[in-house]
Amino acid sequence: MILASIFENAGIILLFVVIAAALLCLIAFFLRKMIKKNSKNVEETQKTEDEIVQEELDKLLVPVEDEKTKKEIEEYKESDD
Repeated sequence: MILASIFENAGIILLFVVIAAALLCLIAFFLRKMIKKNSKNVEETQKTEDEIVQEELDKLLVPVEDEKTKKEIEEYKESDD
C-alpha cells in the first residue's frame, strides 16, 4: 500500500531515476580511474619489439655446441657480409 503510493508520485520516480543515474556515473568514474592507474603500470613494463623478437628466437633456436659447426657458421656469416 505504501509502496504503491510512492510509485504513483512522479517526483519520487524522477528522484529514483536521478539517483540511479548518479550511482552509475560514480561507478563508471571509479572504474575509469582504476583502469588508467593499471594501464600506466602496463605501459612501463612493455618490452620493445626487438626484445620480444630476441626472446622468441632464444626459445626456438638451439645453441650450437659443436666447434666444427660453429666455425662453419662463422665462415658463412663472414662470407655473407
